[in-house]
Amino acid sequence: MRFLYSFLLIKIAFTTGLLAQGGTHNGKTGMEWAEVMQNSADEEDKVRAARYLGYMGVRAENAVDTMIKFLRDRNPRVREAMAEGLGKMEKSQAKTVPALKQLIRDTDPNVVLAVKLALVRQGAEMEDAIGILGEFLKTSTNSNMLVSAVEELVKRAANDPRALRALAKAAENKNSYVVNTTARLVRPMGTKAESLISPFLIGYSNTRGTSGREIIPTLEALETSPKRAITLFQNMLKMEDQYARQAGLMGMAAYAGHTRTGVSAVQSSIKSEDVNMQRAVIAGLALSVKPVPAFIPLLRTELRREDRSTLNDVLLALGKMGEAAKVAVPGIVKYIQPDSSYRSTAFNALAEIGPGSLYALPQLREILKADRYAYDKQQAAMIIGRIGPNAKEAIPDLIRLLDDSYVTVRGEAMVALARMGEDAKSVIPKIHSFAASELTIDVKKSQEALEIFKEKLGDKFPELTEIAKSELTKVDNPEERPGDLRMARTEPMPQVGEIRHEGSQRVGADIYEESGPLAEVGLSAASSTDELAGALTHESAEIRSAVARALGSKGREAEGLVSPLANLLKDEDKGVQSSAAWALGSLGGNAGEALPQLEDLVKSASVEIRRSAAWALGAMGTNTQSSVEVLTSALGSDDAMLQWTAAWSLGRIGAAAKTALPALTSLSNSENELAKAAAKEALELIHGK
Repeated sequence: MRFLYSFLLIKIAFTTGLLAQGGTHNGKTGMEWAEVMQNSADEEDKVRAARYLGYMGVRAENAVDTMIKFLRDRNPRVREAMAEGLGKMEKSQAKTVPALKQLIRDTDPNVVLAVKLALVRQGAEMEDAIGILGEFLKTSTNSNMLVSAVEELVKRAANDPRALRALAKAAENKNSYVVNTTARLVRPMGTKAESLISPFLIGYSNTRGTSGREIIPTLEALETSPKRAITLFQNMLKMEDQYARQAGLMGMAAYAGHTRTGVSAVQSSIKSEDVNMQRAVIAGLALSVKPVPAFIPLLRTELRREDRSTLNDVLLALGKMGEAAKVAVPGIVKYIQPDSSYRSTAFNALAEIGPGSLYALPQLREILKADRYAYDKQQAAMIIGRIGPNAKEAIPDLIRLLDDSYVTVRGEAMVALARMGEDAKSVIPKIHSFAASELTIDVKKSQEALEIFKEKLGDKFPELTEIAKSELTKVDNPEERPGDLRMARTEPMPQVGEIRHEGSQRVGADIYEESGPLAEVGLSAASSTDELAGALTHESAEIRSAVARALGSKGREAEGLVSPLANLLKDEDKGVQSSAAWALGSLGGNAGEALPQLEDLVKSASVEIRRSAAWALGAMGTNTQSSVEVLTSALGSDDAMLQWTAAWSLGRIGAAAKTALPALTSLSNSENELAKAAAKEALELIHGK
């Protein structure tokens, strides 16, 4: 009750503040950014202010008049930025559309494109909206505006085939961000977007292989036949560009189960001296459409390699093999230790191997008994449940978890006990007692466990038929209950998946699941930023961490919460610090006020937090010399993942990171393939290649 009361007070105060000032972006209200435009003589200030106001959208409507004034600025970059920002003002058509139309014949072609896109986004009647969007995709180099054009085309693609033809230009773009985003946006279209398959493969090769991992899920979503997919990948193997060949080899590995040619390609490439080809094969096996158990000995060998750059993919690939990969469990177990950067992937692999993970039972029981992170105990309980009755010696450990303070741990323990069957039937009354809990996850997991017991025991425990009735039916459709987590999923940025945080759960992923720490306080990933803000100071570190990740996943919607998130960078819990850093990075340039704290964390915190903070600096697009200096210093770390992250961020900073060139050049000759590849990419980006 005390928490609820505090939460309501915070929510009221926060909401009132937003109403009073119209919301803030990067520390300023809409009117304050309008004043920056009016008072600064620097064109960069005007451009930045226009873009920030665009991000604020309806919360910056009171700055529209000022932005319209600057549509007549002498500098074309300023006019272009104003048009881009005004296009995002959802409720200002009456003012903005006439003003934008006056600029439709501007002398600068980039301004004209920006104006036309803005008019389309504003819903203005345009003679050929699809033609305008298609022209934009052919000529523009502005990533954010290109993605806006793609969004508009996807809306129209269901009813107009011309939109699909225009989207082909986005699929072939040389910007990996545009190609990846387009792929994700068209996947829900399924077979209607089949004509984009070939353009996407061109795009994957154009982007120098950085989008290679997107090929397989895109082809699957578009329901491409294996035969056609294999033909496409074989054609990529014939291309001169080495990155295209790597992407082709990755695809052949993923579809190896459908063709002997794919099996041969995998076997020959894994023996190659070309490390990049080896990595492409492993990445493909991690994305297998039809796993080939014959590759298990190969993957076991990869587990023992000193080069850890592909270990995540090796673990994912073994998980894809299912129970057949049980011979690899002894090699997987060592990666579930608390100091392992790969434990999340290792847990997932053991869960997929299921009954075959029996060899790991002693280590899993130790996790249940130890004072480990809730995530570790939750995962260990889930794996033991997947092993089933053969793991019955763990029943006492699982029973103790029914009293755990974390609802997610209790829930997995209930389900795991149910999967033990008759040997665990004594806990049925206690599990049934959770049906009266005030926490949705307790109720739901109780129902799930009792249903499993009922299926396993049947006539041996007739009382279950009565127990499964009445009270439990009230959560049959949990998505209708406020406070439950929705199953809507987003695709996190690829680089986030590489960063593992000690003490935190999977970054960004757990907030979208039906069970998770947010539900403990009646929140979900779909909750408003106002509601989430109230739980940022919750006494539970797990909940603070989950709230930070939920806010980070909202992007621009959470831009007014930079200060509270920055405060969590000083949290006593490492997992909370890591999640806050990730959230701030996800807000991009909107989180500039947190720069000094993030820079300090890169210099002085534990390696897990240093990785998170280093990634955030690159994701925010900061170009301050102090950020460049701390990231350059991080290149000298002994931790390969930190080196990789720092190099990645320096590459995103671009030309402003030229002082890091000597350190990156040195790292590009490293024996560690992960750091080496990141350094080479950063060098290319800084040189503008």
